[in-house]
Amino acid sequence: MSEEKKQDLLNQIASKCKLGKEEIEVKIIQKIKELDNIVSFEGAAYLVAHDLNISIIDKNEIIVKIKDISKTMFNFTLWGKIIQLFDVNEYKTERGEGKVQNLIIADDTGSIGISLWNDVIDNINIKTKDVVKIQNASIKQNNFGNLEIRCFDKNNITVDNEKTINIDETKINISSNRPDNEIEGDYYLISLKKKPIIYYLCPVCRKKLINGICQMHGKVEGNLFLVLSGIIDNGIERKDAVFFNTMVYDILGTKDLEKIEQIEHLPNYMNLLCIGNFYHLTGNVKENNFTKEDEIIVRKLELVDVAKKVNALEQEFSGFENAKV
Repeated sequence: MSEEKKQDLLNQIASKCKLGKEEIEVKIIQKIKELDNIVSFEGAAYLVAHDLNISIIDKNEIIVKIKDISKTMFNFTLWGKIIQLFDVNEYKTERGEGKVQNLIIADDTGSIGISLWNDVIDNINIKTKDVVKIQNASIKQNNFGNLEIRCFDKNNITVDNEKTINIDETKINISSNRPDNEIEGDYYLISLKKKPIIYYLCPVCRKKLINGICQMHGKVEGNLFLVLSGIIDNGIERKDAVFFNTMVYDILGTKDLEKIEQIEHLPNYMNLLCIGNFYHLTGNVKENNFTKEDEIIVRKLELVDVAKKVNALEQEFSGFENAKV
């Protein structure tokens, strides 16, 4: 890695936390040693940033529509027009007192509820039909099972009536995230959640073998089945992802089952050289039966050459600029 890239990573992390560059570099070096030198400086930097609960993936302002909101988003911009504004409600709990105000905004794709908390209410003057800009707010599922946006910081919401927002009256309802949505896009692999799972399936009924024996078909020669769970990040949201069979080979960089079995027993299995890799993937969003959280069941995976992708985008942009001239 070049010194310029190294300093850029340190600067990115330092700009988003209270640690100095030297202290951050020490943490990165410690992370590399902790992982027995099987992770690069850049990969370790991603992990240190993840430990600090920050992202160092370069990202511009990404504007989303209401229909695209999901509960895993953490860095986004949303524009909407207030179509309903409720009174401020004060509350008192064992932890103290506070207040909350609810409103509903809409755009041309749907509508969604927003709650303003405490100081946010005092720092903004809003009314029905105002156009608001929502940035980096929290997204939660309310008691009715619908997604809502929660603004705890005054910078989460601003009024800008110079912006024009068109509303589709037929789509005004609280948008929901359908768990069977197909998804395709570019993502960084920022962590592995579990060790690679290796087991064998009965070739007839596809049930898991126990000591080479199928409960229905007796002793059989099983088919190898690999499962790997990770966390991916595209700059605006993080999602759990599950990879199978040949994709596990591609991610770990080996088809040697003995090596994969060794990885399975490493205490630091999360921190491999694959961490920080950039992939183009296709899959479906499903609800995990145990955690009840959404996860992507990946069907197709391709490692992205970041340098080539950047060059292609630069050429495309250059062509667009030349066309305008």
